[in-house]
Amino acid sequence: MRQWSLLLALAMLLPLAAGCLTYPTTVVQSSGVAGPAYDTSRGWSMPLSPALYGILDAVKEKVPAADGTPLAIGVFLPDMEGCDWAAGNLSAECRLPTVMDAGPYYGPNVDKDKYRPPTIEWLVPRGYAVIQMSLRGTGESGGCLEFKAPQDVEDVSAVISWIAQQPWSNGNVGMTGRSYDGTSAWAGAASGNPHLKTIVPISGAVNGPFLYYKNGTSELRGAINGATYFPTYATDAKPPTEWTERLCEGALVDVHRESAYSSLTGDASSEYWQSRDLRQQILENYNGSVWVIHGLHDWNVNPSQAVPFVRELQAAGIETKAWFGVWEHHYPDRVDEHRNVRWDWAERMVQWFDKYLRGTPGIDTGPAVEVEDNLFVWRGEATYPPADATWLDFEASGDGALAPAGNGTPGSFTLVGGTTAVANQAGPGEAPSLGDLGGLGDSVTFRSEPLARALRFAGLPQFHVTATPSTPVGGHLFAELFDVFPDGRTMRLGWGAISLHHYAGGNGEPETLTPGVPVVARMEFEPMDALVAEGHRLRLVVHRDGVEDILPSPSLEPVELSLGGGASVLRLPLIERPMVLPTYVAPGLAP
Repeated sequence: MRQWSLLLALAMLLPLAAGCLTYPTTVVQSSGVAGPAYDTSRGWSMPLSPALYGILDAVKEKVPAADGTPLAIGVFLPDMEGCDWAAGNLSAECRLPTVMDAGPYYGPNVDKDKYRPPTIEWLVPRGYAVIQMSLRGTGESGGCLEFKAPQDVEDVSAVISWIAQQPWSNGNVGMTGRSYDGTSAWAGAASGNPHLKTIVPISGAVNGPFLYYKNGTSELRGAINGATYFPTYATDAKPPTEWTERLCEGALVDVHRESAYSSLTGDASSEYWQSRDLRQQILENYNGSVWVIHGLHDWNVNPSQAVPFVRELQAAGIETKAWFGVWEHHYPDRVDEHRNVRWDWAERMVQWFDKYLRGTPGIDTGPAVEVEDNLFVWRGEATYPPADATWLDFEASGDGALAPAGNGTPGSFTLVGGTTAVANQAGPGEAPSLGDLGGLGDSVTFRSEPLARALRFAGLPQFHVTATPSTPVGGHLFAELFDVFPDGRTMRLGWGAISLHHYAGGNGEPETLTPGVPVVARMEFEPMDALVAEGHRLRLVVHRDGVEDILPSPSLEPVELSLGGGASVLRLPLIERPMVLPTYVAPGLAP
Protein backbone atom coordinates (compact mmCIF):
# COMPACT_ATOMS: atom_id res chain seq x y z
CA MET A 1 0.00 0.00 0.00
CA ARG A 2 2.83 2.42 0.83
CA GLN A 3 4.51 1.64 -2.50
CA TRP A 4 1.22 2.25 -4.34
CA SER A 5 0.73 5.62 -2.58
CA LEU A 6 4.30 6.67 -3.39
CA LEU A 7 3.75 5.88 -7.07
CA LEU A 8 0.51 7.87 -7.02
CA ALA A 9 2.20 10.84 -5.39
CA LEU A 10 4.99 10.82 -8.00
CA ALA A 11 2.46 10.56 -10.82
CA MET A 12 0.64 13.57 -9.47
CA LEU A 13 3.74 15.69 -8.91
CA LEU A 14 5.62 15.12 -12.16
CA PRO A 15 3.23 17.08 -14.41
CA LEU A 16 3.59 20.13 -12.17
CA ALA A 17 7.23 20.75 -12.99
CA ALA A 18 6.91 23.12 -15.94
CA GLY A 19 6.17 26.77 -15.24
CA CYS A 20 2.78 26.58 -13.53
CA LEU A 21 3.66 28.90 -10.67
CA THR A 22 4.45 31.80 -13.01
CA TYR A 23 1.01 31.82 -14.62
CA PRO A 24 -0.96 34.91 -13.53
CA THR A 25 -4.05 34.27 -11.43
CA THR A 26 -6.28 36.45 -9.34
CA VAL A 27 -8.54 35.35 -6.53
CA VAL A 28 -11.95 36.93 -7.04
CA GLN A 29 -14.77 37.41 -4.57
CA SER A 30 -15.30 34.12 -2.75
CA SER A 31 -17.93 35.19 -0.24
CA GLY A 32 -21.66 34.79 -0.53
CA VAL A 33 -22.02 38.57 -0.19
CA ALA A 34 -19.93 40.79 -2.45
CA GLY A 35 -20.05 43.82 -0.15
CA PRO A 36 -22.27 45.82 2.19
CA ALA A 37 -23.11 48.41 -0.48
CA TYR A 38 -25.10 45.97 -2.63
CA ASP A 39 -28.87 45.79 -2.43
CA THR A 40 -29.61 42.15 -1.49
CA SER A 41 -33.28 42.63 -0.63
CA ARG A 42 -34.84 41.45 -3.90
CA GLY A 43 -33.25 38.05 -4.29
CA TRP A 44 -31.20 39.24 -7.28
CA SER A 45 -28.62 41.93 -7.89
CA MET A 46 -29.16 45.64 -8.58
CA PRO A 47 -26.68 48.26 -9.87
CA LEU A 48 -24.82 50.42 -7.39
CA SER A 49 -25.20 53.52 -9.55
CA PRO A 50 -28.42 55.46 -8.91
CA ALA A 51 -31.48 55.33 -11.17
CA LEU A 52 -31.70 58.73 -12.87
CA TYR A 53 -34.86 58.42 -14.98
CA GLY A 54 -38.25 56.82 -15.04
CA ILE A 55 -39.26 54.19 -17.60
CA LEU A 56 -41.75 55.24 -20.29
CA ASP A 57 -44.40 52.85 -21.57
CA ALA A 58 -43.18 50.58 -24.33
CA VAL A 59 -43.73 51.56 -27.93
CA LYS A 60 -44.49 48.75 -30.37
CA GLU A 61 -42.86 48.84 -33.78
CA LYS A 62 -42.69 46.58 -36.84
CA VAL A 63 -39.28 46.43 -38.51
CA PRO A 64 -39.05 44.96 -42.02
CA ALA A 65 -36.66 42.05 -42.46
CA ALA A 66 -34.51 41.80 -45.57
CA ASP A 67 -37.33 39.93 -47.32
CA GLY A 68 -39.99 42.36 -46.08
CA THR A 69 -41.32 40.16 -43.26
CA PRO A 70 -42.46 42.38 -40.35
CA LEU A 71 -40.50 41.77 -37.14
CA ALA A 72 -42.20 42.91 -33.91
CA ILE A 73 -40.24 44.82 -31.31
CA GLY A 74 -40.95 46.76 -28.15
CA VAL A 75 -38.94 49.93 -27.48
CA PHE A 76 -38.32 51.02 -23.87
CA LEU A 77 -36.94 54.54 -23.39
CA PRO A 78 -36.11 56.63 -20.32
CA ASP A 79 -38.19 59.61 -19.25
CA MET A 80 -35.45 62.22 -19.82
CA GLU A 81 -36.28 65.90 -19.54
CA GLY A 82 -35.65 67.78 -22.76
CA CYS A 83 -35.76 64.66 -24.96
CA ASP A 84 -38.76 64.47 -27.26
CA TRP A 85 -38.32 60.95 -28.63
CA ALA A 86 -40.79 61.52 -31.45
CA ALA A 87 -38.74 64.43 -32.74
CA GLY A 88 -36.45 63.86 -35.68
CA ASN A 89 -33.59 66.03 -34.47
CA LEU A 90 -32.37 65.18 -30.97
CA SER A 91 -29.43 66.63 -29.10
CA ALA A 92 -26.35 64.52 -28.31
CA GLU A 93 -27.62 63.98 -24.74
CA CYS A 94 -30.73 62.32 -26.16
CA ARG A 95 -28.90 59.86 -28.37
CA LEU A 96 -28.73 56.64 -26.39
CA PRO A 97 -26.85 53.36 -26.41
CA THR A 98 -29.19 50.40 -26.93
CA VAL A 99 -29.34 46.85 -25.57
CA MET A 100 -31.56 44.29 -27.31
CA ASP A 101 -32.92 40.91 -26.20
CA ALA A 102 -34.26 38.81 -29.11
CA GLY A 103 -36.12 35.54 -28.61
CA PRO A 104 -39.30 33.51 -29.11
CA TYR A 105 -40.74 34.04 -25.63
CA TYR A 106 -42.55 37.39 -25.70
CA GLY A 107 -45.91 36.33 -27.08
CA PRO A 108 -48.37 39.03 -28.14
CA ASN A 109 -47.10 41.64 -25.69
CA VAL A 110 -44.02 43.61 -24.79
CA ASP A 111 -43.58 43.66 -21.07
CA LYS A 112 -40.72 44.75 -18.85
CA ASP A 113 -41.59 41.91 -16.48
CA LYS A 114 -40.82 39.41 -19.27
CA TYR A 115 -37.15 40.12 -18.67
CA ARG A 116 -35.12 38.03 -16.30
CA PRO A 117 -32.60 39.47 -15.64
CA PRO A 118 -34.49 42.77 -15.31
CA THR A 119 -32.50 44.42 -18.08
CA ILE A 120 -35.05 47.19 -18.49
CA GLU A 121 -35.03 48.02 -14.79
CA TRP A 122 -31.24 48.00 -14.73
CA LEU A 123 -30.52 49.97 -17.90
CA VAL A 124 -33.35 52.32 -18.90
CA PRO A 125 -33.17 54.42 -15.69
CA ARG A 126 -29.44 54.79 -16.37
CA GLY A 127 -29.88 56.29 -19.82
CA TYR A 128 -30.23 53.29 -22.15
CA ALA A 129 -32.80 52.25 -24.71
CA VAL A 130 -33.80 48.58 -24.37
CA ILE A 131 -35.43 46.58 -27.15
CA GLN A 132 -37.47 43.38 -26.98
CA MET A 133 -37.58 41.53 -30.30
CA SER A 134 -39.83 38.59 -31.18
CA LEU A 135 -38.08 36.29 -33.60
CA ARG A 136 -39.70 35.48 -36.94
CA GLY A 137 -42.84 33.40 -36.51
CA THR A 138 -43.22 34.19 -32.79
CA GLY A 139 -45.02 36.88 -30.84
CA GLU A 140 -46.40 39.44 -33.26
CA SER A 141 -43.66 38.94 -35.85
CA GLY A 142 -44.61 37.68 -39.26
CA GLY A 143 -43.24 34.74 -41.19
CA CYS A 144 -42.81 31.16 -40.09
CA LEU A 145 -40.77 29.85 -37.20
CA GLU A 146 -37.78 27.72 -38.13
CA PHE A 147 -35.97 26.23 -35.17
CA LYS A 148 -32.69 28.13 -34.57
CA ALA A 149 -32.80 29.10 -38.23
CA PRO A 150 -29.94 30.72 -40.16
CA GLN A 151 -32.59 33.34 -41.02
CA ASP A 152 -32.30 34.58 -37.43
CA VAL A 153 -28.86 35.98 -38.28
CA GLU A 154 -30.27 38.24 -41.00
CA ASP A 155 -33.38 39.18 -39.01
CA VAL A 156 -31.44 40.23 -35.92
CA SER A 157 -29.07 42.22 -38.11
CA ALA A 158 -32.00 44.02 -39.76
CA VAL A 159 -33.31 45.17 -36.36
CA ILE A 160 -29.82 46.24 -35.25
CA SER A 161 -29.52 48.42 -38.38
CA TRP A 162 -32.98 49.87 -37.78
CA ILE A 163 -32.03 50.77 -34.19
CA ALA A 164 -28.84 52.52 -35.33
CA GLN A 165 -30.86 54.73 -37.68
CA GLN A 166 -33.29 55.99 -35.03
CA PRO A 167 -33.00 59.59 -33.85
CA TRP A 168 -32.73 58.41 -30.22
CA SER A 169 -29.81 56.03 -30.97
CA ASN A 170 -26.11 56.80 -30.71
CA GLY A 171 -25.50 54.02 -33.25
CA ASN A 172 -24.08 51.51 -30.77
CA VAL A 173 -26.04 48.34 -30.00
CA GLY A 174 -25.45 45.49 -27.57
CA MET A 175 -27.30 42.20 -27.14
CA THR A 176 -27.96 39.95 -24.18
CA GLY A 177 -30.36 37.21 -23.14
CA ARG A 178 -30.47 33.69 -21.76
CA SER A 179 -31.02 30.36 -23.51
CA TYR A 180 -32.64 30.87 -26.95
CA ASP A 181 -32.14 34.62 -26.45
CA GLY A 182 -28.46 33.96 -25.76
CA THR A 183 -28.35 32.03 -29.03
CA SER A 184 -29.85 35.10 -30.73
CA ALA A 185 -27.01 37.21 -29.33
CA TRP A 186 -24.55 34.80 -30.96
CA ALA A 187 -26.60 35.13 -34.18
CA GLY A 188 -26.14 38.89 -34.01
CA ALA A 189 -22.38 38.42 -33.75
CA ALA A 190 -22.43 36.01 -36.70
CA SER A 191 -24.04 38.71 -38.84
CA GLY A 192 -21.02 40.98 -38.52
CA ASN A 193 -23.28 44.04 -38.30
CA PRO A 194 -20.91 46.95 -37.57
CA HIS A 195 -23.37 48.61 -35.15
CA LEU A 196 -23.27 45.58 -32.82
CA LYS A 197 -20.47 46.48 -30.43
CA THR A 198 -20.88 43.85 -27.71
CA ILE A 199 -22.88 40.77 -26.74
CA VAL A 200 -23.51 39.12 -23.37
CA PRO A 201 -24.91 35.65 -24.20
CA ILE A 202 -26.14 33.78 -21.10
CA SER A 203 -26.29 30.01 -21.56
CA GLY A 204 -26.71 30.44 -25.31
CA ALA A 205 -26.05 27.76 -27.94
CA VAL A 206 -23.41 28.68 -30.48
CA ASN A 207 -23.16 25.17 -31.98
CA GLY A 208 -26.67 23.83 -32.69
CA PRO A 209 -25.80 20.29 -33.79
CA PHE A 210 -23.45 19.64 -30.86
CA LEU A 211 -26.12 20.91 -28.46
CA TYR A 212 -28.26 17.85 -29.17
CA TYR A 213 -25.89 15.27 -30.64
CA LYS A 214 -22.77 14.87 -28.52
CA ASN A 215 -20.20 12.45 -29.95
CA GLY A 216 -22.95 10.46 -31.64
CA THR A 217 -25.29 10.31 -28.63
CA SER A 218 -28.64 12.08 -28.64
CA GLU A 219 -30.49 14.09 -26.07
CA LEU A 220 -34.19 13.41 -25.65
CA ARG A 221 -34.70 16.94 -26.97
CA GLY A 222 -32.77 16.00 -30.10
CA ALA A 223 -35.83 14.13 -31.30
CA ILE A 224 -38.58 16.41 -29.99
CA ASN A 225 -37.34 19.87 -29.01
CA GLY A 226 -37.29 21.45 -32.45
CA ALA A 227 -40.80 20.19 -33.12
CA THR A 228 -42.16 21.36 -29.75
CA TYR A 229 -41.13 24.94 -30.47
CA PHE A 230 -43.81 25.17 -33.17
CA PRO A 231 -46.92 24.54 -31.06
CA THR A 232 -45.36 26.36 -28.09
CA TYR A 233 -44.26 29.62 -29.71
CA ALA A 234 -45.72 29.80 -33.22
CA THR A 235 -49.30 29.66 -31.91
CA ASP A 236 -48.98 32.04 -28.97
CA ALA A 237 -50.25 35.23 -30.58
CA LYS A 238 -52.19 34.57 -33.76
CA PRO A 239 -55.74 33.19 -34.04
CA PRO A 240 -55.95 29.54 -35.15
CA THR A 241 -56.95 30.58 -38.68
CA GLU A 242 -53.46 32.08 -39.11
CA TRP A 243 -51.43 29.27 -37.51
CA THR A 244 -50.87 27.54 -40.85
CA GLU A 245 -48.88 30.50 -42.13
CA ARG A 246 -46.66 30.50 -39.08
CA LEU A 247 -46.26 26.74 -38.69
CA CYS A 248 -44.57 26.58 -42.06
CA GLU A 249 -45.14 23.10 -43.40
CA GLY A 250 -41.73 22.79 -45.06
CA ALA A 251 -39.87 23.74 -41.89
CA LEU A 252 -42.03 21.40 -39.82
CA VAL A 253 -41.19 18.49 -42.14
CA ASP A 254 -37.50 19.41 -42.11
CA VAL A 255 -37.15 19.54 -38.33
CA HIS A 256 -38.98 16.24 -37.85
CA ARG A 257 -36.97 14.48 -40.55
CA GLU A 258 -33.59 15.85 -39.49
CA SER A 259 -34.18 15.36 -35.78
CA ALA A 260 -35.39 11.78 -36.21
CA TYR A 261 -32.45 10.79 -38.41
CA SER A 262 -29.81 12.46 -36.21
CA SER A 263 -31.32 11.04 -33.02
CA LEU A 264 -31.15 7.51 -34.42
CA THR A 265 -27.68 7.77 -35.95
CA GLY A 266 -25.87 10.56 -34.08
CA ASP A 267 -25.08 12.02 -37.50
CA ALA A 268 -25.62 15.80 -37.56
CA SER A 269 -23.46 16.50 -40.60
CA SER A 270 -26.34 17.59 -42.83
CA GLU A 271 -26.58 21.13 -44.16
CA TYR A 272 -29.66 21.61 -41.97
CA TRP A 273 -27.66 21.12 -38.77
CA GLN A 274 -24.33 22.55 -39.90
CA SER A 275 -26.03 25.83 -40.85
CA ARG A 276 -26.97 26.08 -37.16
CA ASP A 277 -23.32 26.07 -36.08
CA LEU A 278 -22.47 29.78 -35.80
CA ARG A 279 -18.87 29.54 -34.64
CA GLN A 280 -17.03 30.11 -37.92
CA GLN A 281 -19.28 32.99 -38.95
CA ILE A 282 -18.62 34.69 -35.62
CA LEU A 283 -14.86 34.22 -35.85
CA GLU A 284 -14.81 35.60 -39.39
CA ASN A 285 -17.39 38.39 -39.17
CA TYR A 286 -17.63 39.81 -35.66
CA ASN A 287 -15.71 42.91 -34.60
CA GLY A 288 -17.19 43.58 -31.16
CA SER A 289 -16.60 42.22 -27.67
CA VAL A 290 -18.10 39.19 -25.92
CA TRP A 291 -18.93 38.44 -22.29
CA VAL A 292 -19.93 34.78 -22.03
CA ILE A 293 -21.90 33.72 -18.93
CA HIS A 294 -22.52 30.00 -18.50
CA GLY A 295 -23.24 27.50 -15.75
CA LEU A 296 -20.82 24.59 -15.43
CA HIS A 297 -23.77 22.43 -14.32
CA ASP A 298 -26.06 23.56 -17.13
CA TRP A 299 -27.91 20.45 -18.35
CA ASN A 300 -30.03 22.41 -20.84
CA VAL A 301 -27.29 24.13 -22.82
CA ASN A 302 -24.15 22.22 -21.94
CA PRO A 303 -21.10 24.32 -20.97
CA SER A 304 -19.18 22.76 -23.87
CA GLN A 305 -21.10 25.33 -25.95
CA ALA A 306 -18.78 27.93 -24.40
CA VAL A 307 -15.65 25.93 -23.52
CA PRO A 308 -13.26 25.98 -25.34
CA PHE A 309 -14.91 28.48 -27.73
CA VAL A 310 -13.73 31.34 -25.51
CA ARG A 311 -10.15 30.42 -26.45
CA GLU A 312 -11.04 30.45 -30.15
CA LEU A 313 -12.60 33.90 -29.77
CA GLN A 314 -9.48 35.19 -28.03
CA ALA A 315 -7.23 33.63 -30.68
CA ALA A 316 -9.26 35.42 -33.37
CA GLY A 317 -8.56 38.75 -31.66
CA ILE A 318 -12.09 39.19 -30.31
CA GLU A 319 -12.07 40.82 -26.88
CA THR A 320 -13.61 38.16 -24.67
CA LYS A 321 -14.62 37.82 -21.06
CA ALA A 322 -16.28 34.81 -19.43
CA TRP A 323 -17.97 33.85 -16.18
CA PHE A 324 -18.25 30.10 -15.52
CA GLY A 325 -20.05 29.29 -12.28
CA VAL A 326 -21.53 26.41 -10.33
CA TRP A 327 -25.15 26.69 -11.43
CA GLU A 328 -27.47 25.04 -13.92
CA HIS A 329 -29.49 26.86 -16.64
CA HIS A 330 -29.57 29.89 -14.38
CA TYR A 331 -28.20 33.34 -13.65
CA PRO A 332 -25.27 34.03 -11.32
CA ASP A 333 -27.18 36.35 -8.97
CA ARG A 334 -30.33 34.50 -7.85
CA VAL A 335 -30.63 33.36 -4.26
CA ASP A 336 -32.94 30.55 -5.40
CA GLU A 337 -30.52 29.43 -8.10
CA HIS A 338 -26.95 29.91 -6.90
CA ARG A 339 -25.34 29.28 -3.55
CA ASN A 340 -22.57 31.87 -3.88
CA VAL A 341 -24.58 34.81 -5.24
CA ARG A 342 -22.75 37.34 -7.41
CA TRP A 343 -24.36 40.47 -6.03
CA ASP A 344 -22.02 42.52 -8.23
CA TRP A 345 -23.48 41.19 -11.50
CA ALA A 346 -25.95 44.03 -12.22
CA GLU A 347 -23.32 46.69 -11.58
CA ARG A 348 -20.81 44.82 -13.74
CA MET A 349 -23.38 44.59 -16.55
CA VAL A 350 -24.00 48.34 -16.49
CA GLN A 351 -20.25 48.99 -16.47
CA TRP A 352 -19.74 46.55 -19.35
CA PHE A 353 -22.29 48.33 -21.53
CA ASP A 354 -20.98 51.74 -20.43
CA LYS A 355 -17.55 50.74 -21.68
CA TYR A 356 -18.53 49.27 -25.04
CA LEU A 357 -21.66 51.26 -25.94
CA ARG A 358 -20.90 54.66 -24.37
CA GLY A 359 -17.12 54.52 -24.62
CA THR A 360 -16.75 55.41 -20.94
CA PRO A 361 -13.01 55.40 -20.15
CA GLY A 362 -11.27 53.84 -17.17
CA ILE A 363 -13.60 50.86 -16.62
CA ASP A 364 -11.82 47.71 -15.42
CA THR A 365 -13.81 44.62 -16.37
CA GLY A 366 -11.62 42.31 -14.30
CA PRO A 367 -9.87 39.09 -15.36
CA ALA A 368 -10.62 37.73 -18.81
CA VAL A 369 -12.15 34.65 -17.20
CA GLU A 370 -13.72 34.28 -13.77
CA VAL A 371 -14.47 30.69 -12.85
CA GLU A 372 -16.07 29.15 -9.78
CA ASP A 373 -14.82 25.74 -8.67
CA ASN A 374 -16.82 22.92 -7.08
CA LEU A 375 -16.22 24.44 -3.62
CA PHE A 376 -17.86 27.73 -4.70
CA VAL A 377 -14.61 29.73 -4.78
CA TRP A 378 -14.09 32.19 -7.64
CA ARG A 379 -10.71 32.90 -9.22
CA GLY A 380 -9.37 34.65 -12.30
CA GLU A 381 -7.80 33.06 -15.37
CA ALA A 382 -6.34 34.51 -18.56
CA THR A 383 -8.18 31.97 -20.73
CA TYR A 384 -10.23 28.80 -20.38
CA PRO A 385 -9.36 25.99 -20.32
CA PRO A 386 -6.19 27.32 -18.64
CA ALA A 387 -3.25 27.40 -21.02
CA ASP A 388 -0.85 25.87 -18.48
CA ALA A 389 -2.88 22.73 -17.74
CA THR A 390 -0.97 19.44 -17.92
CA TRP A 391 -2.46 15.97 -18.23
CA LEU A 392 -2.58 13.68 -15.22
CA ASP A 393 -3.42 10.15 -16.34
CA PHE A 394 -5.05 7.29 -14.44
CA GLU A 395 -5.63 3.80 -15.82
CA ALA A 396 -8.85 1.86 -15.44
CA SER A 397 -7.29 -1.28 -14.01
CA GLY A 398 -8.37 -4.90 -14.23
CA ASP A 399 -8.51 -5.12 -10.43
CA GLY A 400 -11.03 -2.26 -10.16
CA ALA A 401 -8.45 0.38 -9.28
CA LEU A 402 -8.06 3.80 -10.84
CA ALA A 403 -4.30 3.48 -10.94
CA PRO A 404 -1.47 5.86 -11.85
CA ALA A 405 -0.51 5.62 -15.52
CA GLY A 406 1.56 2.49 -16.18
CA ASN A 407 0.43 0.72 -13.01
CA GLY A 408 -2.85 -0.82 -14.14
CA THR A 409 -3.48 -4.56 -13.95
CA PRO A 410 -4.43 -6.15 -17.30
CA GLY A 411 -8.00 -7.43 -17.49
CA SER A 412 -11.41 -6.82 -18.98
CA PHE A 413 -14.99 -6.06 -18.06
CA THR A 414 -18.10 -6.73 -20.12
CA LEU A 415 -21.01 -4.32 -19.93
CA VAL A 416 -24.28 -6.19 -20.43
CA GLY A 417 -28.01 -5.94 -19.80
CA GLY A 418 -30.37 -3.29 -18.52
CA THR A 419 -30.01 0.02 -16.81
CA THR A 420 -29.32 0.99 -13.23
CA ALA A 421 -29.12 4.29 -11.35
CA VAL A 422 -25.37 3.88 -10.94
CA ALA A 423 -24.80 6.93 -8.77
CA ASN A 424 -26.88 5.54 -5.93
CA GLN A 425 -26.37 1.76 -5.79
CA ALA A 426 -24.61 -0.19 -3.05
CA GLY A 427 -24.12 2.38 -0.32
CA PRO A 428 -23.90 6.18 -0.20
CA GLY A 429 -23.22 7.21 -3.77
CA GLU A 430 -21.38 3.97 -4.57
CA ALA A 431 -21.79 1.66 -7.56
CA PRO A 432 -20.51 -1.91 -7.81
CA SER A 433 -16.81 -2.25 -8.58
CA LEU A 434 -15.29 -4.70 -11.01
CA GLY A 435 -14.48 -7.07 -8.18
CA ASP A 436 -18.07 -6.93 -6.89
CA LEU A 437 -19.45 -8.08 -10.23
CA GLY A 438 -16.89 -10.64 -11.36
CA GLY A 439 -16.12 -8.92 -14.66
CA LEU A 440 -19.73 -8.75 -15.89
CA GLY A 441 -22.51 -6.23 -15.21
CA ASP A 442 -24.46 -3.18 -16.30
CA SER A 443 -21.92 -0.75 -14.81
CA VAL A 444 -18.40 -0.79 -13.48
CA THR A 445 -16.58 1.40 -10.96
CA PHE A 446 -12.88 2.21 -10.65
CA ARG A 447 -11.51 3.82 -7.46
CA SER A 448 -8.22 5.51 -6.74
CA GLU A 449 -6.27 5.24 -3.54
CA PRO A 450 -6.59 8.28 -1.22
CA LEU A 451 -4.87 11.23 -2.87
CA ALA A 452 -1.48 12.14 -1.43
CA ARG A 453 -2.15 15.83 -2.06
CA ALA A 454 -4.95 18.10 -3.15
CA LEU A 455 -5.46 18.27 -6.91
CA ARG A 456 -7.16 20.92 -9.04
CA PHE A 457 -8.59 20.00 -12.44
CA ALA A 458 -9.79 22.63 -14.91
CA GLY A 459 -11.03 22.16 -18.45
CA LEU A 460 -12.19 19.19 -20.48
CA PRO A 461 -11.22 15.79 -18.99
CA GLN A 462 -10.98 12.82 -21.31
CA PHE A 463 -11.63 9.09 -21.00
CA HIS A 464 -10.09 7.04 -23.78
CA VAL A 465 -11.53 3.56 -23.43
CA THR A 466 -10.78 0.49 -25.55
CA ALA A 467 -14.12 -1.18 -26.27
CA THR A 468 -14.92 -4.30 -28.28
CA PRO A 469 -18.52 -4.51 -29.56
CA SER A 470 -20.24 -7.88 -29.88
CA THR A 471 -22.57 -6.66 -32.65
CA PRO A 472 -22.36 -4.00 -35.38
CA VAL A 473 -24.88 -1.89 -33.40
CA GLY A 474 -22.27 -0.94 -30.78
CA GLY A 475 -24.28 1.37 -28.57
CA HIS A 476 -23.25 4.18 -26.22
CA LEU A 477 -20.89 4.51 -23.27
CA PHE A 478 -21.21 7.01 -20.43
CA ALA A 479 -18.72 7.93 -17.72
CA GLU A 480 -19.19 9.89 -14.49
CA LEU A 481 -16.41 11.10 -12.20
CA PHE A 482 -16.90 11.55 -8.45
CA ASP A 483 -14.97 12.94 -5.49
CA VAL A 484 -15.30 10.41 -2.64
CA PHE A 485 -14.86 11.93 0.83
CA PRO A 486 -13.16 9.95 3.61
CA ASP A 487 -16.54 9.46 5.31
CA GLY A 488 -18.06 7.94 2.15
CA ARG A 489 -19.98 10.99 0.92
CA THR A 490 -19.63 11.71 -2.79
CA MET A 491 -19.70 14.77 -5.02
CA ARG A 492 -20.17 14.37 -8.76
CA LEU A 493 -17.52 16.30 -10.66
CA GLY A 494 -18.48 15.70 -14.26
CA TRP A 495 -19.65 13.40 -17.02
CA GLY A 496 -18.97 12.32 -20.59
CA ALA A 497 -20.82 10.42 -23.32
CA ILE A 498 -19.94 8.77 -26.63
CA SER A 499 -21.38 6.45 -29.26
CA LEU A 500 -19.07 3.62 -30.34
CA HIS A 501 -20.02 4.47 -33.93
CA HIS A 502 -18.40 7.87 -33.26
CA TYR A 503 -15.41 6.53 -31.35
CA ALA A 504 -13.15 9.32 -32.66
CA GLY A 505 -15.59 11.97 -31.38
CA GLY A 506 -17.75 14.48 -33.21
CA ASN A 507 -21.19 14.03 -34.77
CA GLY A 508 -20.43 13.28 -38.41
CA GLU A 509 -21.20 10.13 -40.35
CA PRO A 510 -21.06 7.02 -38.13
CA GLU A 511 -18.18 4.58 -38.50
CA THR A 512 -18.78 0.90 -39.27
CA LEU A 513 -18.20 -1.44 -36.34
CA THR A 514 -17.04 -5.03 -36.71
CA PRO A 515 -17.99 -7.48 -33.94
CA GLY A 516 -14.93 -8.61 -32.06
CA VAL A 517 -12.75 -5.76 -33.33
CA PRO A 518 -11.81 -3.21 -30.63
CA VAL A 519 -12.01 0.55 -31.06
CA VAL A 520 -10.67 3.34 -28.84
CA ALA A 521 -13.62 5.55 -27.88
CA ARG A 522 -12.19 9.03 -27.23
CA MET A 523 -14.72 10.43 -24.82
CA GLU A 524 -14.49 14.08 -23.76
CA PHE A 525 -16.19 15.16 -20.55
CA GLU A 526 -18.20 18.32 -20.15
CA PRO A 527 -16.10 21.20 -18.71
CA MET A 528 -15.10 20.72 -15.08
CA ASP A 529 -13.43 22.92 -12.48
CA ALA A 530 -12.76 20.96 -9.30
CA LEU A 531 -10.51 20.94 -6.28
CA VAL A 532 -10.24 17.43 -4.77
CA ALA A 533 -8.75 17.40 -1.29
CA GLU A 534 -5.89 15.36 0.07
CA GLY A 535 -7.13 12.02 1.39
CA HIS A 536 -10.13 11.92 -0.94
CA ARG A 537 -10.53 9.30 -3.67
CA LEU A 538 -11.55 9.60 -7.28
CA ARG A 539 -14.30 7.28 -8.49
CA LEU A 540 -15.01 6.64 -12.18
CA VAL A 541 -18.29 4.90 -13.12
CA VAL A 542 -18.75 3.56 -16.67
CA HIS A 543 -22.23 2.51 -17.79
CA ARG A 544 -24.82 2.65 -20.58
CA ASP A 545 -27.71 4.32 -18.74
CA GLY A 546 -27.56 7.85 -20.12
CA VAL A 547 -26.66 11.05 -18.29
CA GLU A 548 -28.51 14.32 -17.77
CA ASP A 549 -31.09 14.25 -20.58
CA ILE A 550 -28.99 12.13 -22.96
CA LEU A 551 -30.86 8.94 -23.79
CA PRO A 552 -29.60 5.51 -22.64
CA SER A 553 -27.72 3.33 -25.09
CA PRO A 554 -29.99 2.10 -27.91
CA SER A 555 -28.20 -1.25 -27.71
CA LEU A 556 -27.53 -3.34 -24.60
CA GLU A 557 -25.62 -6.05 -26.41
CA PRO A 558 -22.35 -6.95 -24.62
CA VAL A 559 -19.41 -4.57 -24.98
CA GLU A 560 -16.05 -5.63 -23.56
CA LEU A 561 -13.83 -2.97 -22.00
CA SER A 562 -10.09 -3.63 -22.09
CA LEU A 563 -8.33 -2.65 -18.86
CA GLY A 564 -4.75 -2.04 -17.73
CA GLY A 565 -1.74 -1.75 -19.99
CA GLY A 566 -2.81 1.73 -21.12
CA ALA A 567 -5.95 0.38 -22.79
CA SER A 568 -8.43 2.65 -20.97
CA VAL A 569 -7.12 5.92 -19.55
CA LEU A 570 -8.77 8.78 -17.64
CA ARG A 571 -6.96 12.04 -18.46
CA LEU A 572 -7.46 15.01 -16.13
CA PRO A 573 -6.27 18.58 -16.95
CA LEU A 574 -4.24 19.51 -13.88
CA ILE A 575 -3.38 23.08 -12.84
CA GLU A 576 -1.56 24.59 -9.88
CA ARG A 577 -3.26 27.54 -8.19
CA PRO A 578 -3.08 29.17 -4.75
CA MET A 579 -5.25 27.43 -2.18
CA VAL A 580 -8.23 29.52 -1.07
CA LEU A 581 -10.56 28.18 1.57
CA PRO A 582 -14.24 28.57 0.63
CA THR A 583 -16.40 30.99 2.55
CA TYR A 584 -20.13 31.27 2.41
CA VAL A 585 -22.47 33.81 3.93
CA ALA A 586 -26.22 33.34 3.66
CA PRO A 587 -27.72 35.70 1.06
CA GLY A 588 -28.78 39.03 2.49
CA LEU A 589 -26.60 38.81 5.59
CA ALA A 590 -23.54 40.94 6.28
CA PRO A 591 -20.23 39.04 6.05
